[in-house]
Amino acid sequence: MILMTYVGGFYSMESFIEEATRIGVSRRVSPGTARRLSFGDRTLLCSWRSGNPVAFAEFVIRQVYLETGTAALVGMGLEADGRARYIGGSAVSVKRECGSFEVDGGWEIDADLSEIAERVCEITDEPWFMVGGPLTVVYEEPVPLPTETQFFRGFKALHDDGGGETSQGALLAVGNYEKRTRKKPR
Repeated sequence: MILMTYVGGFYSMESFIEEATRIGVSRRVSPGTARRLSFGDRTLLCSWRSGNPVAFAEFVIRQVYLETGTAALVGMGLEADGRARYIGGSAVSVKRECGSFEVDGGWEIDADLSEIAERVCEITDEPWFMVGGPLTVVYEEPVPLPTETQFFRGFKALHDDGGGETSQGALLAVGNYEKRTRKKPR
């Protein structure tokens, strides 16, 4: 699947590319959105400045991030089914312009994101997801999108190219998530 998403207002295209080159891309998503995504989905990163939407880079979904306790239950459940391998790891602090979190380890998994979403929703009434992956392409020049392209939050499917989707990815445990908020002017 080919998707698109808009990059948040904390970033210029250049600052986003610099950060994503160093630490990859991560996006918070709802359970409903997680069910529609797949590991391997190619995602266009877009910017909306002065009403002129452009695509400027791409990433591929390779990871799902869950709250540490939930990740442990999902990861161990998949491990018991023979579909995950714990890869461990010590806490790594991730500081982004839009917020921060710690990755506390994880699993290599063979399960699609819709199954992960189902398992998470069975565990908690307050599901929490992020998806992420490496920055794979940076366009030499931003590509203008059609002027009728509307701004939206989240992910939008553009084209089912029949390729890329896989059930293999990484499940990462996240703690101490803090979303940056804008200070309201007085």
